[in-house]
Amino acid sequence: MNTIGQRIRARRKELGFTQKEVALEVGVSAVAVTQWEGDDTSPRGDNLFKLAEVLRCKPDYLLGNQDQATVNSALGDRIKLARERNGMSLAELRDACGWHKLGRRLSNYENGIAEPTYREIADLSRVLHVSAAWLAFGGKDDFSTGVSEARAKDSHPQGGLAVSEVELPYFEGLHDLALLENAGGFTKGLSTKPFSKSELEAVSVKQEDAAITRVSSNSMDPTIPVGSLIGIDRSSTDVKDGEMYLAHYYDLLIIMRLHRVPGGLRATYVNEKDWPVDIISAEKAKHLRVIGRVFWYSVLR
Repeated sequence: MNTIGQRIRARRKELGFTQKEVALEVGVSAVAVTQWEGDDTSPRGDNLFKLAEVLRCKPDYLLGNQDQATVNSALGDRIKLARERNGMSLAELRDACGWHKLGRRLSNYENGIAEPTYREIADLSRVLHVSAAWLAFGGKDDFSTGVSEARAKDSHPQGGLAVSEVELPYFEGLHDLALLENAGGFTKGLSTKPFSKSELEAVSVKQEDAAITRVSSNSMDPTIPVGSLIGIDRSSTDVKDGEMYLAHYYDLLIIMRLHRVPGGLRATYVNEKDWPVDIISAEKAKHLRVIGRVFWYSVLR
């Protein structure tokens, strides 16, 4: 079995990163990365999780507890399929997404060597005219010529729902959430929004479990800015490592990416400046209630 250092070095080279680039992303010195790769020291705690995120793999892979880095070759196949349907080369897609400095990364995505971030999936779906849900999770082929991320509109279209749409309950804030939960579904006090049936099928979410809300915190900015619409699967409240959830945490409704760690949960956010990594201990967990998994979000500005 390879050592931790050998796995770090191999994964870094596989992704085309320099030691300096990895160090900048993790927030350590290049010397620290050199020491990790030489097995002089090992990444611990937050550094291990950050390193795994930069190298697009699970911490268990770096630690030698699993044989393969966690990548999604099917996602890469969908990126390639949508790119070819648009008649674009890798360079043209890279430039259209504004990724001039990413070099080989797009090729790595298509080859299943690495996975794009949520923000990058949003960029790809916009340029390739496909839904982010289909690109990320697969399901029914959703290649279209329109802006498919606008499926959840701010108002019902004239004439009511389209044949391909269903109504989902829409809530804003804790008061609306209480109405929704107390009613067990639709309630007179809540409005609704139309949503694509194929989007729900693509991510295996049942209509009765889904709800739409508007983001009120900047925890995931700029990937999911304040005011964006998100879809919540209210049946999915058991934490799975790396998934995004809407949670009632103390007095806030906030989106967080959760990981299980010894003694509790680790919450991470895109906006690390305002929302640093939070280790949610058993005591803090008394103030945490997971509302549901985020299965969709709007990328419109």
